[in-house]
Amino acid sequence: MTRGRLAALAALALALAGVACDRLASNLSGSARPEAGLLRGKLPVAAHAVTHASRLTDGIAAEPGDPGRTDLTAELSRPDAFVTWDLGAQVPVRCALVDGDGEATFTLSLSADGKDFLALYRAPPDEDRGQQLRAGRDLPGTGRYLLLSSTGGDGHRSVSEVSAWRECPKTWPPLAMQKGTPDDEAVRLKLWAFAALGVAYVLAYRGRGPDWLKLLGVVPAGVGVALVVQVVDLWPPTAELATRLALAGGAIVAALLARRLVPRRAAPPPVS
Repeated sequence: MTRGRLAALAALALALAGVACDRLASNLSGSARPEAGLLRGKLPVAAHAVTHASRLTDGIAAEPGDPGRTDLTAELSRPDAFVTWDLGAQVPVRCALVDGDGEATFTLSLSADGKDFLALYRAPPDEDRGQQLRAGRDLPGTGRYLLLSSTGGDGHRSVSEVSAWRECPKTWPPLAMQKGTPDDEAVRLKLWAFAALGVAYVLAYRGRGPDWLKLLGVVPAGVGVALVVQVVDLWPPTAELATRLALAGGAIVAALLARRLVPRRAAPPPVS
């Protein structure tokens, strides 16, 4: 196998591994129900100070009481954070819901031009903490652009789902609900997987080994990419996470040192 083909296969495998490992420790097994509404699957046309905005319209809401930072939630990290969606045309909106932080107030607003917005529905704080579902019915609004904003809470307000309908659906809630995996737990699982796979690859690697063995390096690399992405989202790390990162890195460094210190076996003499 030529070096060019080997590099191309490695790049492809790394991309696939990164995508697959991004779902590691995730229990996104829910499926969307039929009454999808106006937002299902839509990406925002504008967003500010919001992480993972695509999760807001994937049809999967967190169960009541779920923590704020999980693989199901987006985070509005500043008081002026917002998300705007284009509904495609001027449409009536008669029903809407927000599944988000119970301590915060969430506001959905409509606009005809994407500039001047009028409040459509305010989801008030809930008496219970964690993710809580709040909905408005018989709403009077019409517009093309729908904007989500929030106030209150602890300044880091999380939302797992936003939905809107021309007419209120008969099935309620018209989305899948499940328990999310907390971000720190997902990071912990990725971290130990990266350390274990990295150590195993370092100890098994041989410079003159077969190409398939060298390609296995994309597996720990893919986990590492997914880990870095999630750690960046959580930065700065807690003291506990910083300690675990140091331990994982130390394990790989120890494996590299062991490779250097352990003498290699001499090649057997040729048979006469």
